[in-house]
Amino acid sequence: MKMIGLWIFLMFLAVAAVAQKDDARYSETQIAKESKFVDAAQLQLLGKFEEALVLYEKILKDESEDVEQNDVIYFQMSRCFEALKDYKKSIKYVKMAFENNSSNEFYLRQLAEAYEGNNEVEKAGDLFFNFTDEMPQEPFFYEKAVYAFVQVRAYDKAVRVLDKMEKKLGVSEDVTRQKFEIFSKRGESKKAIKELKKLIKAYPKEVRFTLNLANYYLRLDEISKAKSAYKDVLTIEPTNETALRFMELSSNPASNELKYIRESSADVGNPEIPIDTKLAKLLPAVESYVRQPTREIGIELESIVEMLVRTHPTEAKSHALRGDVMLHSGKLQEAVSSYKTTLEIDGSVFDVWYQLMVVQRRLKLYDELRKTSDQALLRFPNQGISYLFHGHALNQLNQTIEAFNVLQEAMMFVGKDNQLRGDLKVEMAYSRYMQGSYDLAIKILDSELPENAAAYELKGDILFKQADIEGAVIEWKKAAKLEPKNTKLLEKISRKQL
Repeated sequence: MKMIGLWIFLMFLAVAAVAQKDDARYSETQIAKESKFVDAAQLQLLGKFEEALVLYEKILKDESEDVEQNDVIYFQMSRCFEALKDYKKSIKYVKMAFENNSSNEFYLRQLAEAYEGNNEVEKAGDLFFNFTDEMPQEPFFYEKAVYAFVQVRAYDKAVRVLDKMEKKLGVSEDVTRQKFEIFSKRGESKKAIKELKKLIKAYPKEVRFTLNLANYYLRLDEISKAKSAYKDVLTIEPTNETALRFMELSSNPASNELKYIRESSADVGNPEIPIDTKLAKLLPAVESYVRQPTREIGIELESIVEMLVRTHPTEAKSHALRGDVMLHSGKLQEAVSSYKTTLEIDGSVFDVWYQLMVVQRRLKLYDELRKTSDQALLRFPNQGISYLFHGHALNQLNQTIEAFNVLQEAMMFVGKDNQLRGDLKVEMAYSRYMQGSYDLAIKILDSELPENAAAYELKGDILFKQADIEGAVIEWKKAAKLEPKNTKLLEKISRKQL
């Protein structure tokens, strides 16, 4: 209805402009023009976009028409091309509309949407951000800009938008959460913690924000700080089960954890209790197990997640948790099975795709990894890490030319993620190495890269192939400093052999 209203508004705008002639009367030509315009707009509303475009073109080609309202026609043509997924032409015509009438904000909105459709996501983000100057109290433009920048990993721009949004609209849970997620993803834990503390200060009685801080400290393995945060939780809510559970576990971790897991089994098997309630109880034990796996606790957790899956077979969360437990128990095939089931139920969470690809790579299931990464790219086309997995799978399947092209394409999406950029370059160098193009491979490896054990090892392998044994050992030793427990690497150094 909103779109229909806009088109009707534009039609009235066109008619009104023609009516403002000196004699305030329609000529026969003007009436014919308006008739064509209305016919085209009707076809557009009916979804007959090709036919509508033919009529719009006729209006433009008639040299007897005045061109006062061509911007409206260009705009509508842009919308038609967008509907036909011809985003390049959509961009072309909306730019022409804006050149004819730069005061119409709808044209800029359309241009931003066309950029999104054409996968020029950062350009779309820049345009949406510009709108926040004109309408600083409108959340829509901030949200669209942030979404665009996060997609292409332009995190600095995303944070700048969120900072401005916070300044104009005040502290909010959603803005702070997004900043926290960006900082956390980039490994900037101090900034991430600062955002969580900001929420706690803004909402001191809201216990879940303090719980989030405690859980984040656990992820960082800062147990004493986590304990302090859980104590703060108990100050606000003395009966909080998650905090009490942690305090009990921390006093005698192994025995209390086993006791708690066993006591939880009755609740886990009860279908009347919501799955989120069960997960809230289980997650501290799972996180503790992930940090320090023990066989005894692993057996108990495996049993309990099996029960969770039986009780909630259609819940993606139950299968995802089983996958995580099996992964850290070393049962990788079981983890693969659980992650696949999770994605069959709900494929909207990228982290699950990522976990599945990690395990498939560890198991050297390269054909499966190729298929999974391909599906992930269709759903999340701007996730550079999926290109890395896809390129790696293709390299291992000896499809090195396609691998190199995929990895090169991925460089457009890495933004300022230097670690990912480095990993992509190493995999590109491996493509060249597999093709026997050793000099090209070394040229890639000698470009600016963060310290990367795989890069040093690969360069050593290439030098060995070129009969430079001394140079190869030097590179392998550089890699070994970064990965001192890599037995395969240490064997290369001791034997001076590939």
